[in-house]
Amino acid sequence: MKKSTLVLAAVAAISFIFALSSCATTNSSGSSDGSSQGDGQQQGEKVTIKMYDNCPTDDAGGILAQAGFKALDASYTGETSFTFVGAPDSSSIQPILKFTSSCKAIQTAMQKASGKKCTLTYNTAKDGSGIKLDLSSSTAILNTLAMMISKNATTIYGIYKY
Repeated sequence: MKKSTLVLAAVAAISFIFALSSCATTNSSGSSDGSSQGDGQQQGEKVTIKMYDNCPTDDAGGILAQAGFKALDASYTGETSFTFVGAPDSSSIQPILKFTSSCKAIQTAMQKASGKKCTLTYNTAKDGSGIKLDLSSSTAILNTLAMMISKNATTIYGIYKY
């Protein structure tokens, strides 16, 4: 009975991932000509933010999510990045929204495969020991990017916990 439940969870997770096909992680490059300065950045300086979905490879849901993303995009690696110039603005939000959608798809696949609640947070360190990041809204994303620039932090990781 447990095996059939896992198979049903796998089918549900893959179906969910295919439904989110527009959210597959890809590289993007957004550029803005912001004229204001961030605390840790010179005006006009190029900033590249690297984002890692940090999909667990030892979890059935994580493995299913990766398989689904690979089926949609053969170049899927779980890493994406974007670059902007000057202060972050509204064009900086879209790549992060796409990234968080991918992370939420992984979270959902993990929950469906395990039957357990899984929390998703974002951090500057792969193990969650860095700076906790708030990517919950457009305003929060802009504030988080400004804070990251001031602390010379350039990575975002999805952190999943049961």
